[in-house]
Amino acid sequence: MTIERSARPTMSMRGLFFAAILTFGVITPSAPAHAVSSPVQCSPTEVGYSSAGYAVFVCGGNNYLVWLSGAPSGCGNATMDIIKLWMSEAQAALLSGKNLNIYFSVCSGSNGAYQVDIQQ
Repeated sequence: MTIERSARPTMSMRGLFFAAILTFGVITPSAPAHAVSSPVQCSPTEVGYSSAGYAVFVCGGNNYLVWLSGAPSGCGNATMDIIKLWMSEAQAALLSGKNLNIYFSVCSGSNGAYQVDIQQ
């Protein structure tokens, strides 16, 4: 007795799992990863301010946001002086190669920073 196999290859369970993960990752909107817990210690790779009223720190591949106004539920707004201070600290860490401590909470799918300080 011979068993005929189709010319079309079958997908193993592992291959099916990875295909499902890749498909899910492609069709879902991109969002910052939340695999870390607060505080996070990392070296910033980008520091910026949006005209929409928030500062962005990219650190360890994740975005950390600070809002001047319009923060999502669970996150608070910061004053412009605080945003300037934290941006200065982040820029100093970026230029000197030092790490930041970023304390944050996850709110509406975003990492909302509520304290930023530079490590010595």
